Amino acid sequence: VYRYKLMINSDLQKVIESLGTTSGDEFFNVLVKTLAEIIDCEYVFIGRLDLDKKVSKTISLCANGKIVDNFEYELENTPCKDVADNSVCCYPERVTSLFPKDQILIDMNIESYIGSPLYDSKSNVLGLMVALSTSPIKDEEKIITLFQIFAGRVGVEIERTEQEKVLKEFAKVQLNELIQSQKNLQILIDYSPGAIAMFDKNMCYLMVSQRWLKDYNRVGKNVIGMSHYDDFPEIPEKWKKVHKRGLSGESLKADEDVFHRADGVTQWVRWEVRPWYEADNSVGGIIIFSEDISEVKKLQQDKLSHLEFAKSQAEAANEAKSNFIANMSHELRTPMHSILSFSSLGIKKTQEDKSRYYFNNINLSSNRLLELINGLLDISKLESGKMEVNITSNTLSQIIEEQIESLSSLINDKNIKLTTKNNKPIHADFDNKLI
Repeated sequence: VYRYKLMINSDLQKVIESLGTTSGDEFFNVLVKTLAEIIDCEYVFIGRLDLDKKVSKTISLCANGKIVDNFEYELENTPCKDVADNSVCCYPERVTSLFPKDQILIDMNIESYIGSPLYDSKSNVLGLMVALSTSPIKDEEKIITLFQIFAGRVGVEIERTEQEKVLKEFAKVQLNELIQSQKNLQILIDYSPGAIAMFDKNMCYLMVSQRWLKDYNRVGKNVIGMSHYDDFPEIPEKWKKVHKRGLSGESLKADEDVFHRADGVTQWVRWEVRPWYEADNSVGGIIIFSEDISEVKKLQQDKLSHLEFAKSQAEAANEAKSNFIANMSHELRTPMHSILSFSSLGIKKTQEDKSRYYFNNINLSSNRLLELINGLLDISKLESGKMEVNITSNTLSQIIEEQIESLSSLINDKNIKLTTKNNKPIHADFDNKLI
């Protein structure tokens, strides 16, 4: 079990290191490429569902190690239909026989399928992450685990990317156009899935989304015309400096930032600040997009604690194994030394050739067995980085003859004749205890 956990930890670390601080399309592309490499599947993609959950359009598709063009497909008669209905689906083999009407799978000669739903901030299924292979999948549990670990992060990034597009559109709108279409714009902001607020040059509210009011516990409060700093007197100075830079024409963002609320609540947020412009192209104010990622942050911290616990368990198990090997080898060496002592005494005291031959074989085999026992200790030393290799010059023919000699009784019992022919001694440098 601990080896499996270590393998998951290693794969998880590789994905996290690959993603780094990427976002948007780069985040999706890096994720599907890295997952495809780790799970050894020809195809991995992330799909975005339409509102009716009848069609999926890929937003990132990795095929044979390369990012290729996206495509759109209907979910009916495909395994993705079950994933869109909030189910993790795994078909390690013969998936086309289970979905004979899925022409895409048939044309691609797909043998196995794994799909996991992706969720938005309200726990609704908004997309799916899928792995396809032309051969059977052998380690579906690992793939499902990795997909589920990153499903929440992918869903959040899809939401954030779509909200960012809305925000960019807002930033392009000039003030006179905002006034003319204020009602429609307010409706658009109200139903935006993200927290959005629009401010003038004095940082007074012009428009605000319902999600903003909910995330910051302002539902039922009329904030239009109010100063943002009066509404949130606890806003840190570093954010005020960001607002000033935004009012100077800069666009800024942070993937995660902490907000210590006046009511004692610690809130983790992702934010972006962009200026909006008046008809004369002067800055009229800023638009702030923010997203409460406190739950995502808590989930990441919980997973990190879980990984650290799994690592400590694995290390403890490994240490227990090493101790067991050390104790076992010690217990075995004690009787082996006795056998070696008696066989050596027999060689010295016995005059009969046949008896000396037997004692010599016992002594030779016992020495080899003692070397094997010592080899168990070397395993522990190797794992701890303390293994020492003693390279010496050896004669291969001599080692082969010794092995044949130690097995002579078994060979004779089976009426097997085994001989060696060596015209010229062969020398090699190696540690003979590893042979």
